Parts: sequence; C-alpha cells; structure tokens
Amino acid sequence: MQGVRSQLQRDWLNTPLGQALLLRESRVVEEALDGIFGEQCLQLGMWGDNRNFMRFARAQRANLIAETADGEPAVVADLHRLPVESDSIDAVLLPHTLDYNDRPHAILREVDRVLRSDGQVVILGFKPGGLWGLRRLVPGAGLPPGADYLVPERRLKDWLQLLDMRIQRS
Repeated sequence: MQGVRSQLQRDWLNTPLGQALLLRESRVVEEALDGIFGEQCLQLGMWGDNRNFMRFARAQRANLIAETADGEPAVVADLHRLPVESDSIDAVLLPHTLDYNDRPHAILREVDRVLRSDGQVVILGFKPGGLWGLRRLVPGAGLPPGADYLVPERRLKDWLQLLDMRIQRS
C-alpha cells in the first residue's frame, strides 16, 4: 500500500499545482538550511525529488531515511526508531513527514534524541486551518494523497516546547 500511496503522491507533485508547491517549499528549505553548518544533515521521509531539498544542506554529509525507498537512494528504517546515534545530527528536515504519519509526536521524540544540543529541525507541513488544509473540503482540489494526519500548529508548538525545542519561525 505504501508504494501505491508514494506513486500517487509523486503523480500529484508532478501536476502544475504540485510543482508550484515544491518550488515554494524549495525556497523555504534553502533559506532555512542556509545558515546551518555541521557534519550531518538528515531528511526523514520522502517528498518529491528528495535530492532537491538535500542539495541545500551545508553539512558534510546529507542523508535520507524513509520507511520505503521507492527507487530512491535512502536508508529504509522505522522513523519511530531511527538507526542513528543519539546527539549526532546537526539538522533534521521533515518535509511533510508528520502529515503522513499517524504518530507524529513519536517522530519528534526521535528527532530530539538524534539532534545535537545546538541542532535544528526544519518542518514542512500543511496547516489544517490554512489554505492548503482547507483544500480538503473542495472536491477534486485536495491535498496530495495520503496526507491524512495534519497537525494543528498549536499542537505542534506544544510538542516542540515539551521537547525543549525553541521555535525560531513558523
């Protein structure tokens, strides 16, 4: 089922609307990763052309971990139990990863575990009450297939604060 959903997601991202979204998000990720330097940058989850976002990482190594590789060069692992040493990652990118997972808080706990004390996390997501989230209500104008777990911004901020993560921008 995951492979079918991934293909449907890729098909949606190849539409004009999907391409416009990816272009906008590429700019956001480039700006967010621009000032983050270090040894390790990690992307959790598949989204579009994964090399697109990782090319902005200024780390010595940038890696992708996903629950399925779908032909992409990625480490396949459970995102709730990352095969990564604690306190070893400088930056983690979550491109809609929380939108596609029924346990987003568990992923954030793992991110907290693997991040260095001065590490940063970049989260892309659809706001349930935002313009993209409201698209679900319009027949034929919905979100990419499988984005079933939109996390309200207030809840996400609460989770991040519980993990002692400071929010720089939202």
